[in-house]
Amino acid sequence: MKNNRVRISASDVPAVTAIRMSPGQSIQALLTRLGTEYVQGLPREAYATALYDTLCDDRQLILTILPEVLISFLIRVWENETIEMEEKHWDYVKYLSMLGFLYSQRESSIFGAPDMLFYVGEMKEEFYFLLKSRKSRAIIHQYEEWEQVIMGLLYYYGVADLESFHRAFSSVMAGPAEKKRLTDVKERPAGEGKPISFAVFESFLKLRCSFWGTGFFLRSLEGQTEYFSHNNVEDVNNILFQRDKYDVPWFIPDRDSCIKLYAAGGLDNSWAGFQELVKLVGDELQMDYYRTNVVVRTMIRLIQNGCSLEELCRKAGDFSSSDKLQNDREESILRKLYYSVPLFFLKGNNRKQYDLINERKQLKNRRKLFTMIDGGKRS
Repeated sequence: MKNNRVRISASDVPAVTAIRMSPGQSIQALLTRLGTEYVQGLPREAYATALYDTLCDDRQLILTILPEVLISFLIRVWENETIEMEEKHWDYVKYLSMLGFLYSQRESSIFGAPDMLFYVGEMKEEFYFLLKSRKSRAIIHQYEEWEQVIMGLLYYYGVADLESFHRAFSSVMAGPAEKKRLTDVKERPAGEGKPISFAVFESFLKLRCSFWGTGFFLRSLEGQTEYFSHNNVEDVNNILFQRDKYDVPWFIPDRDSCIKLYAAGGLDNSWAGFQELVKLVGDELQMDYYRTNVVVRTMIRLIQNGCSLEELCRKAGDFSSSDKLQNDREESILRKLYYSVPLFFLKGNNRKQYDLINERKQLKNRRKLFTMIDGGKRS
């Protein structure tokens, strides 16, 4: 990727004008996520004005909307005369432009004009000290952790209705003292004893998800239930159908496990068979890092989506050795992985955990067959 140093200049252009440079549909989508009502068919300036007014009427919203990496980038632009730009930074500029903070002038091969960034002066005056304050920095760091926990949970669940997702998130944020399976309680204490309401969770999810690129919202045909799904889910309808057949509670991991899974892109080297598979594919089958990563992620994704062990082994046969001893070893590794990887249709439980849940249910049912008789001798 080409990096280049870009000049930065303050601009007197009104924020509404900067917002208008973005596509009208994008502005309307953001207004929808913000809960701002608007009428279809108006000029783009009307939507830009509505967005500007929404942001300035409740300045704290910007802390929810922008991830820490974008806030840090914006502050660097405000505080410097030039900045080293990577390709990803131009994506940051596009989103910050839609919010009225920046706009750019990309290099012109015709006129020879250099790349430049312009920040909107009125937006710096409105938000600079807010974003720099100690209180805001604490909130920004907290939201960063929320994002990591949410995405970590999504790697476990694949897809979840928002109410169940909120209860799981609240349980995780509550810490070890509250770590337990979900109940019908709609809200739990979370994060240093403070409750995270469903409304706050839903708003955060909808305002941040556009940055993740790995999740999307779904609504049931009846329109009563809203879901958030990961792109790794191959068939949402099938996952939800399978869940109706298996009466299992949602798996609630601890906070560190969620963050670790998020940081590793949905892979956990503590899963039984995981490290053995990586070594087998990378070293013994002599695949490079990229091909090893593709193969391992393909196997994990198949398991999470509920494929059978036979199907998994057949898929692995596309890259396996023809040697029987080697094939037997591959099957042994895949079997370990098959029982240790969280499954979407089991609400984040793996097959070993599901077997334990069934054993407890059977034991509980057997106990119900007997009753203690008064006066009976106890050993």
